[in-house]
Amino acid sequence: MSTRFDSEDAAFDFKNAAFAVITGNASGVTPMLSGWIRVINVDSIAFALTTAASTNGVWTAEVAQDYLGASAIPVASRYVSPAFPTGVNQSATPVITIPNRMYTHIRLTFTPSAGSGAVLANTGTITGRGVDIRRHGKGVGVHMYAPDTQAGQFSIDYSPTFYDRDIGQEGVPQIDNLADPQVWFPAIDSANSAVSIAATTAGVSVAKRLGLLEFASIRVKFLPTSGAGRARAIVNAKG
Repeated sequence: MSTRFDSEDAAFDFKNAAFAVITGNASGVTPMLSGWIRVINVDSIAFALTTAASTNGVWTAEVAQDYLGASAIPVASRYVSPAFPTGVNQSATPVITIPNRMYTHIRLTFTPSAGSGAVLANTGTITGRGVDIRRHGKGVGVHMYAPDTQAGQFSIDYSPTFYDRDIGQEGVPQIDNLADPQVWFPAIDSANSAVSIAATTAGVSVAKRLGLLEFASIRVKFLPTSGAGRARAIVNAKG
């Protein structure tokens, strides 16, 4: 009997041009833009936002269908938690949920209204969408990769339910049993030990064999700490 082999192309595919996606001093009312950041199969992305005590302005975000900004739409406030900070001397780390799988890129903008002090937006945790592993009975593994131009730390979670948003269902949870909450736990490996992935100072390429066949889905997260480039996580499964 043959064994079917399936490969989920990407638990997530993230790419930024800089760790600090916005940095510099505000000038009048000229918007400061991050450029388009790739967030394919990303469920949410966090940004650490700060402004100087003399600088006031408004943070906004938009999502698009490609790196040129095709069909871009503003991200509604209900997808930002906590809310974007307001006023001077701002400091917060809002998490932006990507509202629909058709949107593959995000752009952050700060529009100043007063002052000329520093403005900074650093990349925070990238959380991939849940990957359904219920149909597999042989084995599940994850390969995580970041280039030597980017440092950070990967982690893997599992869930007893499958959670994702269907295309066209913006922000609507799709759970097999709606009585079950969306709960994520740190992953374990095939020896029933916690999966530990060391933080890297420059680049990582690591594969983990997981003991997750009792569970419904997994997700992969990445927390950049410096640098830039393309970080990916690929789920392989047999069964």
